[in-house]
Amino acid sequence: MRLTVWKFNFRFKFLAKTSRDSLRVRPCWFLRLTYQNQRGWGECAPLRGLSTDKLSARRFISVQKSILSSDLPSLNNLSEWISHHVPPHQASFQMGLEMAMRNLILGGNNFFPDNPFQERQEKIPINGLIWMGNPEFMEKAIQEKLQEGYDCLKIKIGGLDFETEYNILKKLRKTAPS
Repeated sequence: MRLTVWKFNFRFKFLAKTSRDSLRVRPCWFLRLTYQNQRGWGECAPLRGLSTDKLSARRFISVQKSILSSDLPSLNNLSEWISHHVPPHQASFQMGLEMAMRNLILGGNNFFPDNPFQERQEKIPINGLIWMGNPEFMEKAIQEKLQEGYDCLKIKIGGLDFETEYNILKKLRKTAPS
């Protein structure tokens, strides 16, 4: 089995603020597992300053060496296989490796088995993320997410004073009480 890794930096369209940092770029590592003639793909995308992952070439090389002599696991023992090769504080690496291995085990034809999301027939019902910013930025983002049909919003707070953020939430509760 072989692991190949590519790093790619995604650029935000705006300054993405978190409680600990402001981000313009989000690094992402794409993983490809190759076993015999099949391939499986995954990705690791930790958020700098918020994730415990400290991904580096050395970490990927270490796991590459560890899995070289491994047999292909089954879906039943995949969690055990992952935890044997990647430490628990490397959550995004574990997720990326699991994604790649699942894809490999399931035939390696696509990132995921055929499904309505992949075929662009359905959205995945998740929350609409509102990044930190000034009140106007956040209120505009809230309205956009509500218009897009999100019924659950995840609002990043802590970047403004308490009263300002509290007023944004009060205004939201008035316009979208449920």
